[in-house]
Amino acid sequence: MEDLHAFVRAGLGDRFDIDDEIGRGGMATVFEGRSRQTGKSVGEIRVESDLTHPNILPILESGSIDGTLYCVMPRMDRSLSDKIREEKQLQLDDVIRLGREVASGLAEAHDQGVIHRDVKPSNILLTGETAAVADFGICRAIAATDRSTLTQSGITLGTPTYMSPEQGSGDADLDGRSDIYSLGCVLYEMLTGEPPFSGNSTQSVIAKHIAE
Repeated sequence: MEDLHAFVRAGLGDRFDIDDEIGRGGMATVFEGRSRQTGKSVGEIRVESDLTHPNILPILESGSIDGTLYCVMPRMDRSLSDKIREEKQLQLDDVIRLGREVASGLAEAHDQGVIHRDVKPSNILLTGETAAVADFGICRAIAATDRSTLTQSGITLGTPTYMSPEQGSGDADLDGRSDIYSLGCVLYEMLTGEPPFSGNSTQSVIAKHIAE
């Protein structure tokens, strides 16, 4: 889509003032906005989630604009990725506390049969020092997709740096253990300042997760 910003403004402009793009990933583009009704700052991406938990970023509104799915979330202060970039190596007490909070949010999702598939520092958002896992709306959309079609097309959803071996291999029958593996990679990065594996290509990183 050539001008996504204009597209989103046209579709949601009656309820939100849409500002600049503040993030972009493999499955979504995020814009900052402000509710015309409440005046509160929000972030807008695409899709839907009904998960309610203190450590899961809530979805304020969701819908479709000409077939493009979107959802509206609270605007958070920063991400865990920002915190790691600023501090390099986090204090052990912070790692334990944030790890528990993320694990608690994931446990709630897994109890409801929802697998995140993309647990990583940039998807863990912070208000003050409290963590909330974001992008569960996107995961709901993935869960509703024909997974056999994804597998046949060779698409592997997620971020290779944090993928479980099963996810990197394209296994369509993932469960919550894959997210726990990804959280382990995040904990490693919080402690050391670097993810457990890196490489010159997606394939090389996935191969290290599988082999090492």
